[in-house]
Amino acid sequence: MSGKNLEAKRHRKYLLKLFAKGSKQYWPIMALSSVSIIISLTLGDIIFTYLVSKILVDLSTDRVASFDAYRGYIYTIIAIEIVSLVLRRVASFSEERFDAKSRVAISKIIFDKLLEHSASFHQNRFVGTTVTLISKTADAFGRTSAIWIYSILPMLVVFIGTGVLMLPRLPLYFICLVVTGTLFLILVLKLLPTQMKLATDASREVTRMYGAMSDAISNIAAVKAESGEGLEQEKISEIGELILEKNLRYANRALIRDSLIANSVNRSLRTLAVIVAIVVANGSNQDISNLYLATTLTMTFLTNIWTFGDSLSELTLYYGDAAPIVPMLEAEISIKDKKNADELVKVRGKIEIERVSFQYPKLDTYVFDDLNLTINAGERVGIVGRSGAGKSTLVKMIMRFIDPTKGDIKLDGISTRSITQESLRNNISYVAQEPMLFHRSVLQNITYGSENVTDEEIQRVLERSHALEFINELPKGLDSIVGERGVNLSGGQRQRIVIARAMLKNAPILILDEATSALDSESEGYVQAAFAELMKGRTTLVIAHRLSTLLNMSRIIVFEHGQMIEDGTHAQLVKDRGIYSGLWEHQAGGFLPQS
Repeated sequence: MSGKNLEAKRHRKYLLKLFAKGSKQYWPIMALSSVSIIISLTLGDIIFTYLVSKILVDLSTDRVASFDAYRGYIYTIIAIEIVSLVLRRVASFSEERFDAKSRVAISKIIFDKLLEHSASFHQNRFVGTTVTLISKTADAFGRTSAIWIYSILPMLVVFIGTGVLMLPRLPLYFICLVVTGTLFLILVLKLLPTQMKLATDASREVTRMYGAMSDAISNIAAVKAESGEGLEQEKISEIGELILEKNLRYANRALIRDSLIANSVNRSLRTLAVIVAIVVANGSNQDISNLYLATTLTMTFLTNIWTFGDSLSELTLYYGDAAPIVPMLEAEISIKDKKNADELVKVRGKIEIERVSFQYPKLDTYVFDDLNLTINAGERVGIVGRSGAGKSTLVKMIMRFIDPTKGDIKLDGISTRSITQESLRNNISYVAQEPMLFHRSVLQNITYGSENVTDEEIQRVLERSHALEFINELPKGLDSIVGERGVNLSGGQRQRIVIARAMLKNAPILILDEATSALDSESEGYVQAAFAELMKGRTTLVIAHRLSTLLNMSRIIVFEHGQMIEDGTHAQLVKDRGIYSGLWEHQAGGFLPQS
């Protein structure tokens, strides 16, 4: 077996385990559906066929006395049809409920697993691609459960029923049926791995196209501003050509070559079954019943086998669609809690960075090399440095979005590796340069991460962040939808919502990453005053290019190429005539030059 086929087999096994885990609690619903379909098929296909064969025996002997002699048969057949119809509806309803509940559970398992990965893990992937893969995996499960109810069970019921009725009468015929049916299934199963590999190749391109579409639409403003419609259309067209090429390979193999082989074998078996049934029958009246049973049940059985084989081929498409998500689910979690990690309680806010070195994967140089830094509880520390100096990396390590390559980071003397990420981040309010907003209402964005807050608390932070100035003018006030990433609001409005969120969270550690960069001068003045109040009694880190925002810091630390080269108050650093002093003198409009 080739490497690609082995990989497809491994992906298939992983997905089956995932499906079993997600649907396990709903198996009683599936059991009801299975029992219902089994009884329905037994009544409607096996017993119905048997009763008709009994009638045929009498009709063939010219012993028919009157219609009354068959009333019992007719009434039984009517009852069978009614019960079978009801049971089929029960089976379909139960299977649909099982499918819906399991799809939700499986989607949640995948979502929970993906949430365990670091932010950088997802930043290197298209969001649209990831969401599409979740949907495709749920669809693959739905098809799998449907095959059990509508393909496997009918085949098994008819096979067992045929054996019960035919083994005592035509044992040789039934053995031939078993052998030929088994050979057909072996043939179908042997063809599947290559089909799944081809389906996976085509699916990857489809998923890539959706990801590219999502990327273009989510950045539609940039596309419009740069007149990039043609570029995006060309990119989608190129991917579309690859999809058609790979789909053609799949269609030629699965739908032409393999299907022709399987269909030819199946049709040959159907014809052979009729011939064998006629040969085995010896011509007596009783054998008319055997001939009818053999041909009827065989046709039903082989039709179900063909449906099953066709369903398996179709299933390769769905598993091929879902297969690309397996490497994402199998990927090692780069940042994870240690076993029995502690919960942070009563945080004072002292941060200690001890001999920390950090190197990004695939890069030769270190961002930090043996960095030591202590920030005492309640200190307000400004972080200054040009792009690439390590400011954002430092914040990511403190929040444990990434872990140091060497060394340790402690909070109140406790290593951040020994505490849960959730409790660590619950004690940090973070305001980034790019406002992080959800496609939800203003109120939902402000209260995100805070529980059991009162209307009074919300009103207070809205006033302190000066968000009321624009919220009262929105069509639905706090219930107004901000749009994807807050696209319905201006930059300053988005930032003030995030600032209100941080104020409401009221964490003992506050990190501001260019938190006022999108505010106009008037709003900035109000917000700076609010931040001054919010910083009281809290450990605060402020990353800023606008050095005027750091005048009231307890300390200002200057980084250069990952090294801490200056540390002191604004007045001290200006007086020392070092790098900070030069930056202060040369900044234009209050901003730090980038190079």
